[in-house]
Amino acid sequence: MLRSIAFGLGLSALVLGVALGALGVFRHSAVERYDRAPFRVADTAVGSELLRAPLVAGQSFYAELCTPGVMAKEDFAGASFALRHVDDDVVVREVALDEQFFEHVRPVPSGTCGLLVSAAQLGVGGHYALTLSAAPADLPGARRPMLLRLVARSSIGLRDKVAIWALLFGVLCLLLARRRETPSAAEPTPPADPADGASTDARPAISPSKALTLALLAYVLLFVLLFAIPFAMPRGALGVYLQGLLLAGTHVLLAFVFVRGGSRLPALGLSQRPRLGWLLAAPIVGLALRFAGAWLAQIVPSTGVAPVEELVSMPSGMLAFAGVALLAPVAEEIFFRGLVYGALEKRFGAGAAIAGSTVLFALVHLPQQWGAWGACASVLLLGLCLGLLRRYSGSTRAPALAHLAHNAILTLLALG
Repeated sequence: MLRSIAFGLGLSALVLGVALGALGVFRHSAVERYDRAPFRVADTAVGSELLRAPLVAGQSFYAELCTPGVMAKEDFAGASFALRHVDDDVVVREVALDEQFFEHVRPVPSGTCGLLVSAAQLGVGGHYALTLSAAPADLPGARRPMLLRLVARSSIGLRDKVAIWALLFGVLCLLLARRRETPSAAEPTPPADPADGASTDARPAISPSKALTLALLAYVLLFVLLFAIPFAMPRGALGVYLQGLLLAGTHVLLAFVFVRGGSRLPALGLSQRPRLGWLLAAPIVGLALRFAGAWLAQIVPSTGVAPVEELVSMPSGMLAFAGVALLAPVAEEIFFRGLVYGALEKRFGAGAAIAGSTVLFALVHLPQQWGAWGACASVLLLGLCLGLLRRYSGSTRAPALAHLAHNAILTLLALG
């Protein structure tokens, strides 16, 4: 009875969290701005409008001026820019490229940038424009390429946080309260031989070679979908969110479709919860792996910014990432530590199953982390430790709990 209630509550919270998350991502995406305007001062008349954007009252925003290389004061002395409220034809603020401006110029990977104007909370909405208000005729930097960039966003609110907490609660309930599947009399599950070093979970009633072939075929299909799905999705954070939901469902679907014969839950390591010691240890392991991953990300050099880092720079992307990050652990563990691990262990043993599932897990995440090699190393470490948890706990639930704790601390700290 209690398991049924927990399962119903978990499913309801999961549906509520997914729906609220989608609405939140859509709401933030509708008002966010990330506008860029390249120009050269020599080709721009004084008073010309360089960039215009509709902003919403209550948003935070900033506008900055960037240039390749070093932005030297002597190259732009005397130039100034103005932020104008177009609807009222009022100059809100004028910024001269003077000593105060250059005190806050900062280096970026593509050159240097300086803040022109910012607001923690915009008081009046409407259309705003950035214009060149002054430029001496003999300005030394007049021919240099410049870039105006305006970023506007709304803050993550209570409704968004409720969506994330509902997702976390729902996933936990479903993970811990899932009913045990009882093998049918027509398809008895043969006991594992303890001498072969494998876990005591039941395995698919097919040959090891066929089980491995099916698992690899499922992995190939997953990898194809990983690159094909974005072309059928909307652009932006909402597309990322929907893609993540679809991929999570695909992980679970492939795992259950490609497990043949016998009882599916035992074959995927889901037939029963691990012992209490593993239930308590798994979240601790997940938290430790999160901090170990952060350490690796700092010491391993990167050659670029990972796509996922660009995604979470805006609230809509952060909310989409948080929602997917809380759904992915269980789905990915069912696939990698359930289907893939089980097939490899049956054919080659536990060591090969840990290594193979770890490498395949890292490869699927590689497109998200490309260029940020410290993050790639942390994913590899995470996969290895999750494989070890699967081996010694005898259940897919333990690595799923660790994976969930790892992602939860990452998202909840970021959301505040």
